[in-house]
Amino acid sequence: MNSELYYTNLRGMRANRSRVLQDQLPSRDSDELLELLKTALKHWRASPVADGPILSDICEVLPVTNLSTIARKNLAETLITFYFEPTCPCRSAVLRLLLQACDSRQYLQACFQIANAGLEMPEDVLIEAFATLYLRHKSDIDTFISRLHEAFRPHTGNPDASRLLGRFESALKIKALDGLAGPQLRNRFYSQIVDLGRLDLDLLIQGPSGCGKSSVVSAIHKNGRRAGKLLKEYNCTKGERVWNQLVTDVQSDSDLAGGVVWIDELQAFVPAVQQQYDVLRWPLERDIQVIAASSSDYGWLKRQLVHDFVGRYCMRVFEVGALRDRQLDFREFAIKHVSRSYNRIISTALIEKLRVHHEWEENHREVMGFFEELVKALPPKRVSITEALIAKHLGAFGEPVLMILRKIPEFSKRMPSV
Repeated sequence: MNSELYYTNLRGMRANRSRVLQDQLPSRDSDELLELLKTALKHWRASPVADGPILSDICEVLPVTNLSTIARKNLAETLITFYFEPTCPCRSAVLRLLLQACDSRQYLQACFQIANAGLEMPEDVLIEAFATLYLRHKSDIDTFISRLHEAFRPHTGNPDASRLLGRFESALKIKALDGLAGPQLRNRFYSQIVDLGRLDLDLLIQGPSGCGKSSVVSAIHKNGRRAGKLLKEYNCTKGERVWNQLVTDVQSDSDLAGGVVWIDELQAFVPAVQQQYDVLRWPLERDIQVIAASSSDYGWLKRQLVHDFVGRYCMRVFEVGALRDRQLDFREFAIKHVSRSYNRIISTALIEKLRVHHEWEENHREVMGFFEELVKALPPKRVSITEALIAKHLGAFGEPVLMILRKIPEFSKRMPSV
């Protein structure tokens, strides 16, 4: 491919240029792709306004997976230099290309160089980077954290680099919480949870049933100074024996000293708390953090507990809103949940029909329970979960699943009337 001639042809295209690049570039070899990018950069530097859109289109669709190892290294060097140019027209696309072209260490080094220079990194790209790096390293996050600090070390003292380090640390440690908030709120939600963990206060986590309070408690523990200590759960719905076990443990369990007591569904403990709240002095004396969680109305909890429990321990209240309030997308959550929990791919068309035809409650539990029953009834072979597969195995599902599937016309006409 003659890169100059090809670039000249691209100049004559407008609306369909991106589509042409998407169709043609995957068939080019490493040398041709790098030469085209260099040609585009040369013309852009000579005429930024006229050639900026062409360069941006190339960066958006450049197929990095086609490049050899050496070509990727050369590409990364070119992209970093390009990003630092003051009038760079496509920084988001450049960062995405870097993420594909570099290994994690190289990418982190580039990010800290950018932060050290005081250049902004687009928020949407950082979210993508968090997700990609998490998936690369989720089996060994601690090793990755050490690489993160290694990349940061040359920039110690730079406030922008320090802020970036904090954002990466926070996101990577609790990336499993991406099912708790939509992309627009995710980083803010993460930062609130990480801050709570570092404050090391006694907490009351309040929110509707199934909204993910247990995940929040786990994340606070992992990000606090007690991360290496025991987190022990006491579910109050299991009766008075759980309260008695709590009393015994905070008094005498040596493994719990310095750890965290998690009292779930606190509202079920109200009578016991009112009668015996003095026993909760022991957590203070033995340096035990108390995290309580409840799905009851906060006003009711406050009236019942403020003098006995919450007030005595100066608990910080953290409210976890309904999923709609956190802009969580049903499609995103369902697809990720099926992939992570069952290592299965589920058709987006099927997800959309489930979303449209059934009014899901605003919690995790209903969604997760439905997919647990759905997947359990399907053959264990890891084929994609599609409408055709569901239709083929309708007789295997129990009534909780059928109740929802019956609302979808394609399935209801195959079922006997009820």
